[in-house]
Amino acid sequence: MGRLEAVGAAEVKAALDGEGGEQAADALQSPSSRRMEAIPRPEGELTAYRTWIGGLTTGTPPSPRYQHSCTVVGKYMIVFGGHGTCFLADTHVLDLESMTWMSYDVENSPSPRAGHSATLLDEEHVLVLGGHGGNGKFNEIHILQVEHGINTMLKKSERPILTWTRQEISGPYPINRGSHCAAEHQGSVYLFGGESDERECLDDFWRLDLAQQTWERCPIEGCPSKRMDASMVRIGNHLVVFGGANAQTQLADVFVFDVPDKRWRKVSPIEGPPPEPRAGHACVLHGGRMIVMGGGNGAQGLLGMHIFDLETEDGEVKGSWSILRAGYAHSTSCLTVAREGAACVMHDSKLFLFGGFNGRYLNDVMMLRLERDADWALRVQDGSVEELRDACRLLREDLAREQKEKENFKQELNRLRTEHATVRAMLAQLEKMYYNSPAATGNPTPSAALQRGSHHSEGWLVHAMRILTSSWMGMLWGSKEEARIHPDNENQESPLEVA
Repeated sequence: MGRLEAVGAAEVKAALDGEGGEQAADALQSPSSRRMEAIPRPEGELTAYRTWIGGLTTGTPPSPRYQHSCTVVGKYMIVFGGHGTCFLADTHVLDLESMTWMSYDVENSPSPRAGHSATLLDEEHVLVLGGHGGNGKFNEIHILQVEHGINTMLKKSERPILTWTRQEISGPYPINRGSHCAAEHQGSVYLFGGESDERECLDDFWRLDLAQQTWERCPIEGCPSKRMDASMVRIGNHLVVFGGANAQTQLADVFVFDVPDKRWRKVSPIEGPPPEPRAGHACVLHGGRMIVMGGGNGAQGLLGMHIFDLETEDGEVKGSWSILRAGYAHSTSCLTVAREGAACVMHDSKLFLFGGFNGRYLNDVMMLRLERDADWALRVQDGSVEELRDACRLLREDLAREQKEKENFKQELNRLRTEHATVRAMLAQLEKMYYNSPAATGNPTPSAALQRGSHHSEGWLVHAMRILTSSWMGMLWGSKEEARIHPDNENQESPLEVA
């Protein structure tokens, strides 16, 4: 894909108005839009949901770039390669808890490249495949091992230890390519599409068996058309491919590969409009749903974030699109997700976007907090180890909260029953006192006396209501008040006292 043109203010304003952004479009033309340094953030901004914030990091960031890779290993985001003023082969680590950048000079690093894929294999290993450089495309495989920092009584280091090794694979293997997409599933890495050395789009589909160290060409019946710069994520036993571009145009279709059945299917969303056709977008999985953002249409970067929800029912695959609305804080320096070739990762329900191209190369880090609840937890049964841990914790918290609410309900019900019994006892006592009073002649109850309009008992009834009201307010406010029963003697104490 060629570079994007600078984002126009009119297009940005229209998109921001439609997507709920809070930045003025003309701010993109201001000098402040060119700044990359940290900007003080308002109090509480870091805990706001669905608001992009920037200016988060300390340390020396990587140089501006696009078509790089970002992969989360534990609490670290590993950045490798990409293209800025030239093709790059450097490795950087961002600690996603301290938000501190660390630079590395690692031996046996892959040659400079962009448009490669970087797939997380387990809690320590990342597989880097293909890409394009100054002398053409690649098809070799490199493994990056990430060991956590040393922490002993004699030595302590928060820097992870990085080791690059090249993996040799025998037998038939895919041709050189870049701008392809890949995903891992149960010990295998699946590879689709991309661009060849002859600058032709590809539609071949391969599986790398990590245990056997062999490539296998997979069936392509019903597979997506030839394309590059598409995205692929794994949702359960399905590989979901979205978008990309061919020689003529950008795409917005969705295809699903059922791994157990080895079948491709094109998905027609059951509801919601699909995103605008795009390529070079960022894509990440959150709570069993695919989030798509950014990318370009060949002329400009695209705004907006879209969620794809995959549903399987009776062997049928269905899907739906929805819009994820998010605003922009001042600390983003008026930068948005309207960029191509950015990389995005998810950690602790925070979405981190790094780099890209929007008319110039970028090296900013933007962060967006997303909500996590029990519904999210129930959708991540096939998620990462980190997501599964978080899901278990959230479900335990949700169960404990429901049990607490149930206990509170029981206590409230018992309190109301007690108050009801107290009021009934008070009424019975008032009835008894009324029968023993001189005003009871010919009037069986206070209510009956009031209904008949008996004037000689009216004063007593008014005072009786005062007793009842005072006692009731005492219960509500937790105070103790003495009730008085005789209207002609205000100093006479009543035997009725309510706590």
